Amino acid sequence: MGAIVRLSRRHRRGLAFGAVRALAGIARLLPRRGALGLFGGAGRLFFELGLDRHGRERALANLRRVFGDTMDERDIRRLCGRAYSMLARSAADALRLGGLTREAAERLVEARGIERLEAAYREGRGVICVTGHIGNWELLGAYCSLQGYPVSVVATSLRDPRFDEMIVGIRESVGIDNIPRGASPRRLVSALRRGRILGILMDQNTAVAGIPADFLGTEAHTPVGPASLALATGAVVLPMAIYWIDGARYVVEVGERVPVERTGDRDRDLREVTERLNRELSRFILEHPDQWVWMHDRWRRRADEAI
Repeated sequence: MGAIVRLSRRHRRGLAFGAVRALAGIARLLPRRGALGLFGGAGRLFFELGLDRHGRERALANLRRVFGDTMDERDIRRLCGRAYSMLARSAADALRLGGLTREAAERLVEARGIERLEAAYREGRGVICVTGHIGNWELLGAYCSLQGYPVSVVATSLRDPRFDEMIVGIRESVGIDNIPRGASPRRLVSALRRGRILGILMDQNTAVAGIPADFLGTEAHTPVGPASLALATGAVVLPMAIYWIDGARYVVEVGERVPVERTGDRDRDLREVTERLNRELSRFILEHPDQWVWMHDRWRRRADEAI
């Protein structure tokens, strides 16, 4: 029986990988407008038909948690459908990133506050760019790399090595150095000490060292990795996000640098930086609520639970 189960799981993964490869081929073959329309419509249909039943119920619950006092159920469901559609549109563009040129990236993206990134980079201390699963986060790293910045990103390795190879290959094709989550901290420190830009997503409930901190109005287990790296290396910390503005183009927004102080109380210093980053990410999400991954179980772990 165990062998049958393992074979079945392997078979399912093979089917899933084949489906993603087919979708990637479709996204690249179609004109961009057609790919966005097809993927966006499929994402909304995915929601309406309940094909992701557990994810949809989780997304609706999360939206009620954050907007239940200001939105009725009809508006919450409408927002959830838009979130599925926008995520699918971003996926279409992400699958088309391979070999993207600087000129093409600049046609897709309007940069706001990019002078903050330039100033931080010129200091030579390394830059920790903290973002979340907002808009097309894959394009955010690609855009910065194609602007000439040396970019490394910390990313969770996917369970299926074929998926992982495909996604990492896309990142590397636009000049991004992919660092698997869980790699030696020395590799992260080395990247920063060489003056590189290190991209980290910190908006999900991951099994890493963290603290309970307010996120969208409710305490959530929040990684302290970015704050810890900043305290250890002296790197500049910048919150960033990318989001759709008109259904066809994006804005990359670079926020104000987050102060990093060493007061002698390391726990307090970690908390100050982490809470400030959570506030910035929450702001990005609240300003563009249809562009975050509400289907993620962000508040799964009790706020007082330690890792």
